Amino acid sequence: MRLRALILVPVLVLASALAACSGAEQPDVPGLIGSSLRAASQQRDLKVHYSVSATIHATPSVQASEQTRRLLSKPVTLSASGGLSKDAVTFAGSLALAGKSFRAEALVGQRETYVNLLGSWYGDRTKGLDDAQGGVSEKANPQELRKTLRWVYDHSDEVLDATVTAGPDIDGDTWQARGHCRPAAIVELAQRSGKTVTPEQQTGIEQFCRMTELTYVIGADDNLPRQIRFAADLDKQTLAGLSAAGGDVDELDRLRVELDIKLTKWGEDVEYSAPADPKPMEELGMAVFGLLLQVAA
Repeated sequence: MRLRALILVPVLVLASALAACSGAEQPDVPGLIGSSLRAASQQRDLKVHYSVSATIHATPSVQASEQTRRLLSKPVTLSASGGLSKDAVTFAGSLALAGKSFRAEALVGQRETYVNLLGSWYGDRTKGLDDAQGGVSEKANPQELRKTLRWVYDHSDEVLDATVTAGPDIDGDTWQARGHCRPAAIVELAQRSGKTVTPEQQTGIEQFCRMTELTYVIGADDNLPRQIRFAADLDKQTLAGLSAAGGDVDELDRLRVELDIKLTKWGEDVEYSAPADPKPMEELGMAVFGLLLQVAA
């Protein structure tokens, strides 16, 4: 009896520790998605930091143009990071295309905007977020927002074949839903909404759902979105089905896409230092033209 107790004590301690780390009770798919959208919509003073990474591997078909072959000769990669709040928006990113790398930055305050392109800063100290917010004449309708959240809750389990498990450590413990879309449910939902889905479109949806995977991660304690991952590996047959359904993918034999979005540091201020001597914003157009020439070269 004493030996059994000695064995059970560490087991119970470990179980208690795991339970403490796991936070709230594990949600189902509708609960996970619905609670995260509700938590995000309730952020009155939005402050969040983000990072985005994307990679595209594409195999051109024999019908592909020379320009398409050149642009897709190497993987296309995109990375970006920054912060978002009502007082400031920051962005720093890079794009790798056809063996070339391009960088850009942007800093936007309440009454100022700066853009860095091809190594030079351009700025306007008279326009910023206040002007953008002042141009929005319509405010979000709380009733419509509640209807949207209810719709997501009611239908997310229909259109997603996903499993909820403990997720990665992203600013703390998380829950994640990982799975695929349900083609039949998507078609049925579209038809119930009065939309016509052709047999070709149904085939395209079926093939797309089979070849893609979605991961959605939320904080275990605050329910705020932490990560969205999308991965697709589309072969020639799937691409042909998408093309028949209306997609423009005739020039590709295979397409692999990976997209990863992380949302972190919810509630932390977004800060930046303005460049000392930026060029006039009117000169930015020439920098954009120069960038396009480098991409085309």
